[in-house]
Amino acid sequence: MGAALRARDAARPSETHLADADRNLVIVRRNWVPREELPRNR
Repeated sequence: MGAALRARDAARPSETHLADADRNLVIVRRNWVPREELPRNR
């Protein structure tokens, strides 16, 4: 059981990885349609 716990801890993301994901992660929602038309820049 000790090896499994060490493997889990080794795979855990570091604070640096989490901060990088916050800055760079792009969420794509496929087939999503807004409820109302979005405002357009004129």
